[in-house]
Parts: sequence; C-alpha cells; structure tokens
Amino acid sequence: MTVRMFLFNRLRVALSLLSVIADLDVGAGTALVVLEEPIPMTCKIERLFGAENSVVFRLCGRVQVEHVSTISDLILGETGAIALDFEEVTLVDRDVISFLVVCELKGIELRNSPAFLQEWVAQEKARLTGEPPINAT
Repeated sequence: MTVRMFLFNRLRVALSLLSVIADLDVGAGTALVVLEEPIPMTCKIERLFGAENSVVFRLCGRVQVEHVSTISDLILGETGAIALDFEEVTLVDRDVISFLVVCELKGIELRNSPAFLQEWVAQEKARLTGEPPINAT
C-alpha cells in the first residue's frame, strides 16, 4: 500500500464517520459528543529524494507495529540507497525496534534518531546478533 493510498483510506474513514454522525437522529435527553478537533494522525510517511538515486522516508508522529508492513512495502519498492529519517518521530512502539534493527543490518540508514531510539536499537541489535552493545550516543 502506498503512502498516498494509506492517507486516502484514513481520510475516507474519517469522512464516513462524519457522515454517520450527521445522519444520527438525536432525540431529547441524548448526548452526542462531536470532536471539533480532528483525531491526530498517528504516523505520517513522506518520500523524499536524496542524492544519487537515494530515497529518504521521513517518518512523523508515532510509529506503531501496524505501520511496519507499509514501511516495508515502501522499502521493497525502491532500488537505490534508502534512509529512514526519525527527526519528527515522537514515539516508537517496542515491537517496531526489531524491524529497525533488521533495516539497519540490511544497510538502511536510520537518520536523526532521538537518543532513546538509538539506545533501544543498539540494545536490540546486540541481543539479536550476540555482539556486545556499542554506546549509541
């Protein structure tokens, strides 16, 4: 699934929810709560072009295990060098860390990783490879 398709599906679901709310027959004594603010996006993926046929996937927000298959599909669709940019990531689920270690072992660069993520990836990499952890900071 492409990033565009993923975002389109999210928008379609949100619009259908709004349609359902608008169609509700709210009688006397019934409370209906409608959020005026949109529900925040959990993860956004932007595809950027780098130098020499390289691609950077900039991840934003919270990266959860359900996003791994989308990120993996995007990576598999590329032929050049790949980097994952974490500058705008606020939180990463524990289950995502093993995937990031595998990415790094396959030569995918993990850019702009917050200190907590660098440490976590280093510990998991040491656990998976049996090598002593290298200080990631």
